[in-house]
Amino acid sequence: MTWKNESQRHSLAKKGVKTKKSSMVITPSYDSVSAKSESGEEFEMLVPTEIKGEREDHVETMEKYQNKENWKMPPTPATVKTEVEARKIADSFTFFLGGAEITPVKGKFKVTSKGYYYYIGA
Repeated sequence: MTWKNESQRHSLAKKGVKTKKSSMVITPSYDSVSAKSESGEEFEMLVPTEIKGEREDHVETMEKYQNKENWKMPPTPATVKTEVEARKIADSFTFFLGGAEITPVKGKFKVTSKGYYYYIGA
């Protein structure tokens, strides 16, 4: 059985359900927001609602891992020791690219993203 997060895996394991490690996919939910174009036309746009922090909170992390030739392509995978670090990086990937995955690997966490073009369906 796959799990959505580490606490769910532990909860299932306590109940005797066999679990296997898999990726946690971090994707934001979206709210529809009214906006105006430069020409004054009103339109609806989707904005992420679950991303923590402001742009400046994510710039340093993104600059460290982004694809240097094209930031919209998948970034360099990050491998970190704690889930807290992994979630911070995943939040930054999600803020700029639209999504991220955290995969436990041998006591560490690997954070990847499929890139902006993937998440917008290009």
